[in-house]
Amino acid sequence: MKTLKDLNLTELEKSFVENLIPELYAEPGFTDVEVKEVAEKMGIDVKSAKGVLGSLCKKGILSTQLHDPSELKRVGKRLKLVIVKYEFIILNENYYYLHPEWK
Repeated sequence: MKTLKDLNLTELEKSFVENLIPELYAEPGFTDVEVKEVAEKMGIDVKSAKGVLGSLCKKGILSTQLHDPSELKRVGKRLKLVIVKYEFIILNENYYYLHPEWK
């Protein structure tokens, strides 16, 4: 079976995947991980992490999914409807074998 070393990734790409995998704690295909979280674990800025994520998406290893729930927030004495957008990172199904529990 292939491993991360077999994917011909740059050091930053490998680091991104290695830092993402432990954050994928639930069942296969589920994600609630954002690029900011992975960037923090890697010790790099979000802009750089987005570049690495883009490269991994082009290679078909990862993809993203926009999640934009509405939230009610209190502004003074009134409630205001606020749209909050999250872009979650998805490990594509062909690469589930990289996750120790999803093999």
